[in-house]
Amino acid sequence: QIIKSNDAIGVVMNVNSRGYIAKEALGSGVVNGLINGAFAWYLSRDKEQLLVWGEKGMVVDFLFTALILVFLLSLIVLPLQRRKFAKASTVVQPPFAFIRYLGWAAGYRDSVKSLLLALTAVVASLPLLWLVFSLMGAQSYSPYEFTVLKSVYTGLLSVAVVPVVILFAMHPVRRIKEKKEGELV
Repeated sequence: QIIKSNDAIGVVMNVNSRGYIAKEALGSGVVNGLINGAFAWYLSRDKEQLLVWGEKGMVVDFLFTALILVFLLSLIVLPLQRRKFAKASTVVQPPFAFIRYLGWAAGYRDSVKSLLLALTAVVASLPLLWLVFSLMGAQSYSPYEFTVLKSVYTGLLSVAVVPVVILFAMHPVRRIKEKKEGELV
């Protein structure tokens, strides 16, 4: 059975497809929020205040975290989810909207897709971080406040990225081969 409707955005494993993606995303968000919060606390606990702006500011820290987190998260989750879908008894395709807008990247290696997602996360995070920190108004935060903010940020970032990664894992991979002389592609 092939599922091709826009309503079917997940694998049919005796659970609601959207529920499956939401559960995976929320689980990743909680785990990444806690892990990154622990690292943030460990690295900042001895500091009096952390500046928001500047070369060593919180915004720069959050952007580098986005780059690293999304890259590693994608590299880990893509093959794990692909294996889950390979074991499923139903052939699943991502929704047509995903294929239309992001299907062009599906044929690339996982490392390239991960890098694309990581760079997209950084570019999307910059105006959001600027807006949030501008509205909050403070120029510096305590280590405790930094830890909470970083936990929330990395948790939300994971929740936003994991569904896209799962949709990439659903997409049938068709590697683009270079044509060698005398070979039909």
